[in-house]
Amino acid sequence: MNDRTEMLFRLYEEAMEHVRHLEEQRSQFASVLVAISGGVVAFGLAEGKLHPEFYPGILLAGIGAFGFFLSWKQNEKINYHRIVAIRHRELIAADPAIVADKLEIMRADEDRINERRYCYVSSVPVGLFWSLIYAMILGFGIFVISSA
Repeated sequence: MNDRTEMLFRLYEEAMEHVRHLEEQRSQFASVLVAISGGVVAFGLAEGKLHPEFYPGILLAGIGAFGFFLSWKQNEKINYHRIVAIRHRELIAADPAIVADKLEIMRADEDRINERRYCYVSSVPVGLFWSLIYAMILGFGIFVISSA
C-alpha cells in the first residue's frame, strides 16, 4: 500500500472508532436512563397503585423526552461519522492495487448476501429502536400524569 492509501485507511479506522464510541455512549445513556425510570416506577409508584402526586410522571416524561432527543442527536453524529467512513472506504477502493486484488468486488458481494439474509432487519435503522424505548418511557410518564 502506498502512503495515500495508508492515510485513508487510518482515517477510515478513526471514523469507525467514532461510530463505535458513539454507539457505546448511546447504550450507556440508555442503561442509566432506563435504570432511573425503573427506580421511579418501583419507588415512586409503589404498593401496586398510582399515587395521587404526578411528580413521578413528570420525572418519567422528562427522562423520556430527554432520552428521545438525545437518541436523535446521537443518531445524527453516528450517521455523520459513518458517511465519512464510507467516503474513505470508497477512496481506498479506488486505489489501483486494491482494484487489482478485486477486494471491493468481494466486499460488494458480501454486502449483497447480508442484505438478502437480513432484509427486514437491515431496512430498519437501529436508532429507531433506541427512540422507541424513550417514547415508551415518555408515554408511561404521560399516563401517570393523566391518571394522577
